[in-house]
Amino acid sequence: MRRFACVLTLARALLISSRASADDADPIEVEVRGELLPRVGDKTLPTLVVDREATRRPGVSVAELLRSLPSLSVARTGGASDLATVSLRGGTSAQTPVFFGNIRLNDELTGTADLSLIPAVFLRRIEVFRGHAPIELAANGLTGAVVLVPENALDPRAAATFSFGSYGERSLSASGGAGDGRQSAALFLRAGEASNDYSFIDDRGTRFDASDDVERSRTNADSRTLDLWATSHLEAQRIAVDFLVRSFAREQGVPGLGVLQAIGARSQVQGTFASITSRSQCAEGCYVEGNASLRRSDTTITDPNLELLLASKRTEMAARRASSGLQFGLAKADVSVRAGANFTLDTLAVEQDGRSSVSGRESRMRLFTGLGYKPADWAELTAEGAVSSSSSLGANSYAGAPEARVGAALRPHEALELFASGGVYNRLPLIGERLGVSATVLGNPLLSPETGGSADVGARLRWETKDVALAAEAVGFARVASDLVAYQRSSFGALRPFNVGSARIAGVDVLAAARFVEWFSLGSAFNLTDARNTSEGATLSNDRLPFTAPWSVSPFAAVELRWAGLVESWSARASFDYRSSRFADPAGLIELPALLDLALESSLSFAGDRAELRLRVANLTNSTSTDLIGYPLPGPNAHGTLTLRWP
Repeated sequence: MRRFACVLTLARALLISSRASADDADPIEVEVRGELLPRVGDKTLPTLVVDREATRRPGVSVAELLRSLPSLSVARTGGASDLATVSLRGGTSAQTPVFFGNIRLNDELTGTADLSLIPAVFLRRIEVFRGHAPIELAANGLTGAVVLVPENALDPRAAATFSFGSYGERSLSASGGAGDGRQSAALFLRAGEASNDYSFIDDRGTRFDASDDVERSRTNADSRTLDLWATSHLEAQRIAVDFLVRSFAREQGVPGLGVLQAIGARSQVQGTFASITSRSQCAEGCYVEGNASLRRSDTTITDPNLELLLASKRTEMAARRASSGLQFGLAKADVSVRAGANFTLDTLAVEQDGRSSVSGRESRMRLFTGLGYKPADWAELTAEGAVSSSSSLGANSYAGAPEARVGAALRPHEALELFASGGVYNRLPLIGERLGVSATVLGNPLLSPETGGSADVGARLRWETKDVALAAEAVGFARVASDLVAYQRSSFGALRPFNVGSARIAGVDVLAAARFVEWFSLGSAFNLTDARNTSEGATLSNDRLPFTAPWSVSPFAAVELRWAGLVESWSARASFDYRSSRFADPAGLIELPALLDLALESSLSFAGDRAELRLRVANLTNSTSTDLIGYPLPGPNAHGTLTLRWP
């Protein structure tokens, strides 16, 4: 607990801001609440929004919320407190930037973002951009981007929530805030723990022989987490300033693979994010926005019995990131222009058993500009581009890595909208890929940037009467990529990254939703993806890219009733997620089973919404599944929350 107290002390000294701390200062357009298929930003892009109501579901994680969306692939290594990553449209998690507000969460070593470190309950919404990341974000998004928008305070309030659930899950969170839209502040505190001792089927390493399978309980999977967030928004005259701080600490066991469980391995993660954003109106239709942020993350893995096969008993990673950005925007008549620059400085140090194995520093600069033109009320055109450069100590530097996109949106009828978008992209190699991770995972300073191109064509339909509302979206997409970064074994038994071949990904996303008489709604998401390795001279008979499911479907149905009385509202929801089986290796020899998850949830609101009870049960089909390679996922599980609000 002394470590947690130190983190909280550090958090009080830091300030951070979110790109969306208040709607008045948010440059991203947000559709009105109640939209069946809400979207954000440029209408020429396919976007999705997970709203506040979804983030309040008991026991639900950010990974689970994203899993039901089309084109997204989530990889988990166990329960809610274990590593979870996301990738878009056949890309890798390193190719998919994830932002917490305007702070990039992808780490400097592997390029992945651990979604398990962000509790869903403190998010206002999740924005998903498919096919292209917003040009103003400080990342080269080959496949798109995920933006986690933190909660803020717009009016006086306070709340306390007790959460409980299967496998020893329990947590207590408290929040309070005050504000009037021009000045606001909020504080969020959460402490939780879980044993994560769910049972699973151990095949004892004989995947195709069920005669020796036994049921075992997961051991050394417990976790304890402490989380503190604080936000504020200040507005005066033509200037708005936003702050947000987030500090967290987690101590947990590292259970290892399902077959080779680890008993003594432990992990400790401590981190703090901080930034400030200022936005000023320089004239009518003109704005200038600047931001600066810091990110600190320290991870320690102790493995006294060498059960994790890491070749070291103690591994320490210290990562630091400082970033800043400046953006200018001008809108006159039917034309809008924006331009800006982002600068990022990353430092990384990895020690194994007290000896330095990786030490690096990298700086990146990115310039971007965008142009929007609206020739008529029913038409919008967009063109944008960026160029990036990077420089690392002891590695090759990159300059002039370009990306560009053009898009168009047409509305031939008030109920129908057509859109198309196409672009080319670059992804610069990471520090870990260029300088190495350890003595057995080497670096390659001569790596070339990954390049690619993508295109989207889609249609949105919206129809509404007094008692019925319908919405649908269909998107066809295609992407090609070259010089992918992969790893191969060297003559000394170590792994080294290299650029290899090409890939082609094509597919279709379909979303549909309907609401009847204001209290009953249903819908579904469907995805079909064909991801292929198109490298010349490939010797493998299988050409499907690993970890990409050919298809998935996620239907749901929900009921919400409100009336006067002690119990003011009742709601119920049923959802089903299906993801087809997929390969876990390039040769197609290891197949991960299909995922089926049937979940039911219900909520009751009392005393003027001052008290709320929510219950949720998941995986009612008792689907036995593993994710990544050999990591068992939980079976049937139940969760609940009791929330009290003042006033």
